Amino acid sequence: MATTVEDILQKQQYLINLAQKIEEEEDVDVKIQIAKIMAEEAAQLEKDALKFEADFLAEHPPPPKQGFEVVLTPDQTERIYMETSIELKTLWIDDPVGTTNEAMLFTHKDHIEALALEHARKLAIEKAAHEEAVRFANECIDAIENGEVTQEMLDLIEELKKDPKFLNGLLYKGPPVK
Repeated sequence: MATTVEDILQKQQYLINLAQKIEEEEDVDVKIQIAKIMAEEAAQLEKDALKFEADFLAEHPPPPKQGFEVVLTPDQTERIYMETSIELKTLWIDDPVGTTNEAMLFTHKDHIEALALEHARKLAIEKAAHEEAVRFANECIDAIENGEVTQEMLDLIEELKKDPKFLNGLLYKGPPVK
């Protein structure tokens, strides 16, 4: 049976309800049990969502990307890595009309390097944010398991619930986001 959007939303709501139960529960053992159930349900939700995405893309493939890939020189790659700690060997340049590709004969390598550096900086920010989110999630799980949840953690979780991008909106309760 194919997974539907309604199935995914139902499972998300179930996880939200479990998260609320963890907040309300005082017994550490019960919190741990709920956290384990959440982990299992979240893993299943991820599988279902990936299956839904694959099925959807099989029926409605996205249009081909319009652009081109530029291979950076080893020197450019090294300079970008020294500044950002991101190893970038190629750069995808969106070019829906094709004019940038046509102008490549006249484009200076410094311009390409500047574009690549800007892209690497964005990747570095995303990488740091991801690492911080994983660190915080692990810290919270450890705190729940050890019965050491702090008010700071609870406050931060409340703030994160307001962010529709946190956990792909799993805990978001605000207005619909487009």
